[in-house]
Amino acid sequence: RFLFLSFDTYPQFHITSKMVEYMALRRPVVVNDHPDQQKVVNESGGAICVPYKEEPFAQAIISVFEDPKAGGKTMADKGFHYVTSHRTYSRLAELVDSTYRELATGVWRNDSR
Repeated sequence: RFLFLSFDTYPQFHITSKMVEYMALRRPVVVNDHPDQQKVVNESGGAICVPYKEEPFAQAIISVFEDPKAGGKTMADKGFHYVTSHRTYSRLAELVDSTYRELATGVWRNDSR
């Protein structure tokens, strides 16, 4: 038997590495509207998420420079704390492991052998 996992089926495993790396460096981050990036922005408050268009992206960057404390440092600190508690490799490994165990238990439980 083979077990194939589609990351579309398990969206919690989409990993936007560049965004997470920048957040881990305590940098203000502006990202495009992508499901995982939007999830991280909503959960952390550590980035600004905008549509895939130049104008909103540029405006978001300008807003960070116009208010360096709220738009930059505060956001960067929130992002850093979120990443170090939710997106480390060990935390992601725990999530993958628990999902595999859950799937394997279901497969073995329903096995007709």
